[in-house]
Amino acid sequence: MKAGQLKSLDELMLIFNGPSFYVNNSENFLSIDCLDLQLPVQEFKDGVVWKLRVNEYNEEEGELFAEIIDYDFPLSKVTEIKQGLFYFYGIEKVKFRSLDTAGLLKSVILKSNLHQSSKRRRII
Repeated sequence: MKAGQLKSLDELMLIFNGPSFYVNNSENFLSIDCLDLQLPVQEFKDGVVWKLRVNEYNEEEGELFAEIIDYDFPLSKVTEIKQGLFYFYGIEKVKFRSLDTAGLLKSVILKSNLHQSSKRRRII
């Protein structure tokens, strides 16, 4: 990791805007597809902000491993913190140490299941 890059225990904010999000006050939107959520998420609800603690950032792979410490951080309290000017273009995947299902479900709109299993009739 280069000087000035993310390091363990740094804190970040993920500010969600529908199917996209940005990190801290960065103007660079990222797709929620890069989040390892393990549920089919269509988009995030308005005003959702997650506060994360960095566990590890692999700059070569563009992979951030973090812990969500607040699923309901107030948008009004988002201020530029020391990583505010960090270059976030390199993040390709965000993995989480664990996910609180209740916290996740309060934050998202799940994709509808378009593939319903059809029942076959058995003719005798």
